[in-house]
Amino acid sequence: MPTTRTAHSGANEQSTTDNMDPEAQSHIDEPDLLNPDHFSGEREKLWDFLDLCQLHFLWRPSRFTTDRHKIAFVVSHLRGAAFAWFRTLSRKGPHSPELVDFEKFTEALDLAYGDPEQAATADSQLRALRQTTSVNSYATQFKAIKERTYLENYGLCSQFLHGLKDEIKDELGPIGRSTELEDLIRRALQIDSRLYRRRLDKKTDPSPQSDRKPFPKRPFQRRSHPVSIPEAPSGYHLVPTDTARPRFQPLSDAEKQRRRAHNLCIYCASADHVIDDCPLRPKQRKPNSQHAFKPSGTQKLHHRSVAATTVKQPGIPKQGNVPAQNR
Repeated sequence: MPTTRTAHSGANEQSTTDNMDPEAQSHIDEPDLLNPDHFSGEREKLWDFLDLCQLHFLWRPSRFTTDRHKIAFVVSHLRGAAFAWFRTLSRKGPHSPELVDFEKFTEALDLAYGDPEQAATADSQLRALRQTTSVNSYATQFKAIKERTYLENYGLCSQFLHGLKDEIKDELGPIGRSTELEDLIRRALQIDSRLYRRRLDKKTDPSPQSDRKPFPKRPFQRRSHPVSIPEAPSGYHLVPTDTARPRFQPLSDAEKQRRRAHNLCIYCASADHVIDDCPLRPKQRKPNSQHAFKPSGTQKLHHRSVAATTVKQPGIPKQGNVPAQNR
């Protein structure tokens, strides 16, 4: 019994569809589209709004058989200042050319809210456009902007190539530059797809060398217990000075080898630290040529005068050589 009812209901639906009006039948065959957002007079949104309206006219032709239907659909989505503009336009009467011809209606709307420098604006947008994700996304944006420019095919190819990533440009170089935009886009898409697959292969199939871990460096460990250190060779001693830090004589090769073998400080032979942490090692300062002393003009004259007074004059012996009877 359920099968009989199902078949009966299906037959009723088929008969209802066959008896429908051809216009209603065409409405069923057309896809359902979302209505475009309302347009309130934003200059940069005008042509996006009109393009969405054209999408409805293209995919739902049975609903927009005349220009009046198209104008009514556009007007139903006007708001704010844009609808106030249409209110002024409608006062010309229902037979006004802007209310009968859709092309003249869009020309009037573009004159009111369009960009008077549309081509120049589009050229600036193309120059600023760069590939940040995939070539497919970049090419889609590029094609949408190029429709509003007056650039020829060669100029479009040059601008498209300029906005590509460097890795795509490097792969396009050996192939040769194309003079057709569609061919250039096709080549860039193929290269981008190949590079993307290569990146996936590196992630899923790492090379065996990448699993090797670097050899860890042995950290310096301070000894907590006394260590017997061999005595230094004969002849090694500190040179006493007046400063607080002792000054060492140059080490022999044998002493250097001994300190390295027993993990001692190369500078003071202590087992508690390395040479980088040695408290007795003086800090080495690089000479700064910018702060080198340069005598001034006054100081130069002073030195010259002192030198002139100390010049030995003929016939006058030095004070240390004067005979005792002449003192």
